[in-house]
Amino acid sequence: SESARIQVEHIIREDFTIEVYEILRQHVDLLLARFAVVQNEAEPRKEVQESVCTIIYAGWLLGGEIAELKVLYEQLATKYGKPFVDEVTKNSGLYINPRVLRKLQYDIPEPALV
Repeated sequence: SESARIQVEHIIREDFTIEVYEILRQHVDLLLARFAVVQNEAEPRKEVQESVCTIIYAGWLLGGEIAELKVLYEQLATKYGKPFVDEVTKNSGLYINPRVLRKLQYDIPEPALV
């Protein structure tokens, strides 16, 4: 029925959200572990680039929902500048963790999932 399909879609969306949060936590942990690299470099080094970009992108999309993510987004945007943030958000496929990107761009699940 339509009601059951909607409930399943909601459950899938929640599952994707939880997975994104876990991946974001891992990226934040990596940045904390490599804080000196982030702090001392004008541009993100390769070892932290995916984490920086993924957090910027997620903060850009979800900052209104998660205050801490908004703060991280603002701090990274201040550090790396608007042109960098614009590049990351416009060309997300080049910079963002693919699993996060796929889960955040989620719309309606494929019929096979429901």
